[in-house]
Order: sequence, then C-alpha cells, then structure tokens
Amino acid sequence: ETLLVTINDELVNLFLKKIISFDNIPIKLNKLLNSKNFCKLKLKKLRNLAQIQSLNKFARLKTNSLSVISSSK
Repeated sequence: ETLLVTINDELVNLFLKKIISFDNIPIKLNKLLNSKNFCKLKLKKLRNLAQIQSLNKFARLKTNSLSVISSSK
C-alpha cells in the first residue's frame, strides 16, 4: 500500500507540473508497480519509521526519474 500511495502521489505531482498527461497516471502507475524496481519492494515488510521513509524517498525518486525519462521519448 505504501508504494501505491507514494507512486500515485508523485505521478499526480508530475501531472500538476504538466510533465505527464492525466491519462498517463494509471498507465504509469501500473507499469511502475510491475517494474523490477518495485516488485521486490512490494513484498518487503517494513519494520520501523526509518524504513518507511527510506522506501518513500526511493519510490519518489524512481517514479520521477522513470516518468520523466519515458515522457521525453
């Protein structure tokens, strides 16, 4: 759930900045959640706040980098 919320939040931010289109939000969300970058993380059990914050930061950075790169093609 944490990944889903974080990735969606970041995609909405990219939409609001006019970097991606509204229609791309669900497409990119599905693509990112099923990517090798996030598949392993979906199964990881988070044990403390530091791990949640670390996962959140990683997910935001990866979502931004992968979305911006794929939007510029």
